[in-house]
Amino acid sequence: MKIRLPSLDHTTSQFGLRSFFLTLAIITPLMALFAWFNMVLRMGLPMSPHIFIGPITLGFIVSIFIAALNTFNFLKVHAIEESKLKELNETQIEVIMTLSEVAESRCGETGAHIKRVAEYSHLLALLAGLPESEALMIKSAAPLHDIGKIATPDHILLKPGKLSDEEFIIMKEHAEIGYKILADSTKFILMTAAIIAHSHHEKWDGSGYPQNLSGENIPIYGRIIALADVFDALGTERVYKKAWPSEQIRSYILEQSGKHFDPRLANLFLEHFEHFEIIRKRYD
Repeated sequence: MKIRLPSLDHTTSQFGLRSFFLTLAIITPLMALFAWFNMVLRMGLPMSPHIFIGPITLGFIVSIFIAALNTFNFLKVHAIEESKLKELNETQIEVIMTLSEVAESRCGETGAHIKRVAEYSHLLALLAGLPESEALMIKSAAPLHDIGKIATPDHILLKPGKLSDEEFIIMKEHAEIGYKILADSTKFILMTAAIIAHSHHEKWDGSGYPQNLSGENIPIYGRIIALADVFDALGTERVYKKAWPSEQIRSYILEQSGKHFDPRLANLFLEHFEHFEIIRKRYD
């Protein structure tokens, strides 16, 4: 039976090529110097320093040339890899947005809601002192916060009036369902989305769901999305309510600080309230 050797992918072969050139760049001047030294000994020439200036200079020039080629090759391959990584990341985000819009459309919402919540979350994460990379991760994952609603029956999801106790129990299941949908992923964006789906209905005072977490036991991602989601829900018209005016929303966030919302995040939100309103109007 013929045995097939595993083929090297493009990245592996390029890495091997770079390693070869780098090794060559180090060894070449040493080999040149050794050869010259050997020739001097064979010819019986005096061991004067100026005899070695030429070979050392030549070896140095060759080393620089090979190192330059290696560096150029490395930058070229790195640029290709970065481009592929960027394309993959953009594809992941596009898929997330599409799935999120499917879930939100069942609630009568448009894609504008998930875009606004993503933007609010990004801004609030930065205001809270999270690094830009983490804030962008939250922004990318935020659209999936209500993905579990794809399993919520229409007669509950679209009910124009107040839900009964039994209906509300079923509605609350979307947080657990969303978490289960996303929890097994090994991708950072979806892992973040799983945390958000599971914790964005928790409340600072422990009265939220599904785990009845309180205070800083609630993941920071969930605390950020909780505030962003409620702000958008209050400021936009839903099947069961009219949009609230800005001052009423301000008063509600202040009132719920330390109850529903993380008080530090609530203060930051109120201090920069106008910036969040600008985002809301941009996606109206």
